[in-house]
Amino acid sequence: MKIRHGSLAASFFAPHPTPGHGICFSPDGELLLRFGNSHEIKLLKASTLSLVCTFQGSGAQVRHATFSCEGQYILAATDDCRLLVYSVESAMAGDTRASSNINVGNEPLLDCLMGGDGQHILSCDDDGQLELWDVKEETMIRRFDPPGHASKLASYAIGGQRIVSCSEGVIGVVVLDTDTAEVLFSEEFPGLAEGRNKAAYTISRNGNWVIAYIQEQTWSDNLAVFDTRSQKHTTRKVCNGSALHAEFSANGELFLVAGRDDRIHVYNSASCDLLGILEGHTSDVMFCSGDNAGNVFVWGLKDFTCYFKLQAHTLPVLFCDISMDGGRAFSLDSEGSAYMWYLDTKGLFDVFSMDAANLCSFSLTPNSSHVAGLFDVFSMDAADLCSCSLTPSSSHVAVGYGDGSLKMWKLGLEPLVMWECPRQTDNKTMGHQTPCVAVKICPRETLIASGCRDGRLCLFSFKDGSILASMEAHEDMITCIQFNAAGTLMLTSARDGSLKNGGPLVVGLDIEKSPLF
Repeated sequence: MKIRHGSLAASFFAPHPTPGHGICFSPDGELLLRFGNSHEIKLLKASTLSLVCTFQGSGAQVRHATFSCEGQYILAATDDCRLLVYSVESAMAGDTRASSNINVGNEPLLDCLMGGDGQHILSCDDDGQLELWDVKEETMIRRFDPPGHASKLASYAIGGQRIVSCSEGVIGVVVLDTDTAEVLFSEEFPGLAEGRNKAAYTISRNGNWVIAYIQEQTWSDNLAVFDTRSQKHTTRKVCNGSALHAEFSANGELFLVAGRDDRIHVYNSASCDLLGILEGHTSDVMFCSGDNAGNVFVWGLKDFTCYFKLQAHTLPVLFCDISMDGGRAFSLDSEGSAYMWYLDTKGLFDVFSMDAANLCSFSLTPNSSHVAGLFDVFSMDAADLCSCSLTPSSSHVAVGYGDGSLKMWKLGLEPLVMWECPRQTDNKTMGHQTPCVAVKICPRETLIASGCRDGRLCLFSFKDGSILASMEAHEDMITCIQFNAAGTLMLTSARDGSLKNGGPLVVGLDIEKSPLF
């Protein structure tokens, strides 16, 4: 697949005391959290960045916020040693109060994670102390005190029956029983001991795997992969001994390591075999897949191909994420500048780039997370683009142009023109004689309605583009066309404020009975 450029949809400022933090996707990719350098936590719609609500906090600065694994709750840790829990369902209904407000003691939390039952929260504070909390009672259930162990990162493992904790002082892990706090297993990685002051960890979402790696130049093994089920680990030398970031794929079956060799290395988690190398960055890769020069790449892990290159940052990118449907991406640089991107996964970029000079306007379906490339089109010479409408199934798009023509495109990796209706120059024929400024596809995908600058309204066959009807519907430019959900009624409006009802519409049968025709 050829490399495409994602569309920059929006930008916002999300500073945080720890660079690379401050935004978080919900598990389904529909919502976004924004926090940092403030007592506020903002919940946004990921598709538009419109504000859903601002949560009522404790009044202290929010240092960490995240969604629960199922996305039903939001957890927030504040500088005044509070752990706050919010219901997403309640927030969507307008209730921004915390359902739980837990006093965690004398040290603020570094991290927190809700269990799968939604009743317990595992926390780690600045001193590396692990504790388990009851959400409903707002009390501590138990404290985990492995001898000589301070936690840097922890997570549930093996279906919540175990807790795996990554060591702060030495490079290693401890496995604990969730119910009893008993130490079940402890393992150090002596091959990585020389870099213990620069150690970093990442844990897979299911808790099955842990990666420990050294974030400085080494001349021996600089990464260890630990299996929490078999309690065995494997070491490797990666990125020529200079790794900067590591993370797991969503299912944990793969892990990626990036570093100062300007590459991203893809490994199998179980065997630690190298599967492929992603090449395209020309500077240090700080976070998979953002680099020191501010570039962000989107890769396919099946064919190791670069699909998108996102360019807007001028500073190192320290965080990036992609929604579960692959339609949107976010990136965050070292100064807190965040960008939202639309990724062109359905071929709309190809459609619009073919006739960008004549493209004037567009209309999207409610589920338009796949739409991308539109902002790239607008950055070109798009003065003549007039209108655009997607089918409910998102398989086709009708585009009206400033020269009066109308085209129906079949979407895909290589979009095809199904039919084209050119501008009509003969006043005695039906069709467009002025720019096509409004277009709408019937929900039944049987006909297309289009409106012109001179007030003319036309109906076309969805199948072949043949003109079914044409008339002077308004005395001024048509601004909007809408169908009802069944596709049997049509409403049109014009710039002069006039509004007309199209009445019953059944193509080929009683279209002439419409009040308009």
